[in-house]
Amino acid sequence: MSSPRLIELPAFVDVHDVMGSMKCSRTTAYAHMRAALQRTPGMRGSIRVPLYVWQRYVQAQFDPESSATHARPTRPAVSVAVPIPITRPRTKPRSGSQGPRQDDR
Repeated sequence: MSSPRLIELPAFVDVHDVMGSMKCSRTTAYAHMRAALQRTPGMRGSIRVPLYVWQRYVQAQFDPESSATHARPTRPAVSVAVPIPITRPRTKPRSGSQGPRQDDR
């Protein structure tokens, strides 16, 4: 007698799983699932994310230690305070203006 053949199937995450685990709305859950699958918003079809893809997405998006190890080195932030000039409304017409145009009369 031969032993039964077992096939391992990947587990999938659906929108209800995402809503429950992230405590978010259905729309936000679908947005996260599309991002995990790297789908554009206009693509149609059933969305189910393989568990290993979802875990990789969550780790990359929400784990600060994971993103810190993969981040590119950046220059230190330099704060440059540039004053923003305050503008006032014009009280006189611009120089060189010839009055109202024919269309405005």
